[in-house]
Amino acid sequence: MELRLNLGCSTTMHPNSINVDCYRPPEADDSFLQADLTQRWPWEDSSVDHIRAHDIIEHLEDKVFTMNEIHRCLKPGGS
Repeated sequence: MELRLNLGCSTTMHPNSINVDCYRPPEADDSFLQADLTQRWPWEDSSVDHIRAHDIIEHLEDKVFTMNEIHRCLKPGGS
């Protein structure tokens, strides 16, 4: 099964994804993970197939760290 992340999801939950944000919205379900994306991300190296990061990267202070974490977590050929 593909590992898909929806980073900075707020209240927009995507099916078949782990929906991630720093605050847990009331409508969050079992697909939600509360995480601080300014620290090392909780996924293993080369373990993620797809990362959706709509309207989140500009809110993370250290863009280089963020891009390095995306690169670290994505599988080769990931999107």
